[in-house]
Amino acid sequence: MMKLRLMKRFFDTVDEKWKSPIVDKIAARWFNGGIDARVLRASANFVVVIKAEDRRYFLRFNHSSERTIEFIAAELEYIMHLRGRGVNANAPVKSLNGNYLESVETEMGLFHCVVFEGLPGAQIESEELDLDGFERWGASLGGLHEASYGYQDPRIPSWKDHAEFVRETVTEPVILKELASLEKRLESLPVGDNYGVSHYDFEQDNLFWENGVPGILDFDDFVYFWYTCDIANALQDLHHRTSNEYDPEDPRIQAFVKGYRSKKRITDEELRTIPLVILFDKIYVYARLVRSIEGSETPDEPEWVTNLRGKLAKNNEETLEYIKENPLGRD
Repeated sequence: MMKLRLMKRFFDTVDEKWKSPIVDKIAARWFNGGIDARVLRASANFVVVIKAEDRRYFLRFNHSSERTIEFIAAELEYIMHLRGRGVNANAPVKSLNGNYLESVETEMGLFHCVVFEGLPGAQIESEELDLDGFERWGASLGGLHEASYGYQDPRIPSWKDHAEFVRETVTEPVILKELASLEKRLESLPVGDNYGVSHYDFEQDNLFWENGVPGILDFDDFVYFWYTCDIANALQDLHHRTSNEYDPEDPRIQAFVKGYRSKKRITDEELRTIPLVILFDKIYVYARLVRSIEGSETPDEPEWVTNLRGKLAKNNEETLEYIKENPLGRD
């Protein structure tokens, strides 16, 4: 989640038709007019849907204070590696200047920008999947991990970088104590063929299904972690990001794991670490929301900003109470 203050500044430029002069300026790097560009959403990134010549594209851009150009370049190279290994990942599009990545100076400062081809198919909700669907979902993730295993790039962060971000951002003693205990457990885990570049957001929002097979987008949260983090995050609708609600006997989870194992080996012992990575993600999200909310209040702010800040603050209050009550990760 980006800083709310930044999000508010951008949406001040967006009209009732979801258009913005900032978007027009950025899109001109890829298109010579004749397009329909409308803001879709803002969370970690600003995302715009562009329709041009009966084709759909997604423009994604980040303020330079949120993402470095080196990080985004690493993401694009990783996507191209995966596509070369047969993974159905959304393809970046070259700009009119022949670049996959453009940096554009605007009235709000510098934005790093990319355009992706729209994936064919449709998005679905996890509750719409039968057991066969969960199995195919798991197989897609297993295939992704098989293709990513062994990939090395020092620009890609690791879970330890995420832990350091938490320490730099959070002052709440309960969270920091839990993180310290959790780190000890994670550091004791073997780093073998169940560790590598992970998508970290392999949920249905980032999948487009066609003919029973999901295409994958949004790799911008990629991180070196145990691959079980992707299983945990993918299935978060089943455990609500709470480790004590994760039930490995759930037939949907078992179907997902069966599909995963059809593409990538994973042991029962490795799967038993899933509650740990669920907790780690919960703490990491807490820190990201702290950063997003910090300093976001402004005079005469629109109601949507007030409401969103309240929603994020409530999420963190619930996380804090959960960690106070749940012993997982403590010495």
